[in-house]
Amino acid sequence: MSENAICYLTVSIPKFSSNLAKKVLRLVLYRNETYHPPRVYRTVQVLSGIAWMTVAREDIILRQGEKASFVSSKDILISALGDTPLILEIHK
Repeated sequence: MSENAICYLTVSIPKFSSNLAKKVLRLVLYRNETYHPPRVYRTVQVLSGIAWMTVAREDIILRQGEKASFVSSKDILISALGDTPLILEIHK
């Protein structure tokens, strides 16, 4: 990838619902992109690709179909590992 390459982050936010407990963010991350989820989100599920997450200074690798839950997303940083785009859902 050249220095002038452009990276895109795609965020899909569902329509407003009175039931906020079911609010989900669906993300697509490409190589060299990172995402820090808002603090209210507690669960990350990988739909496709491999996620490399740093949680409170510890690295976690999640593959397709795997998920992880956290007390707080305060110290979470997520990135795609490898060339396959990472598609994931982040739940409250």
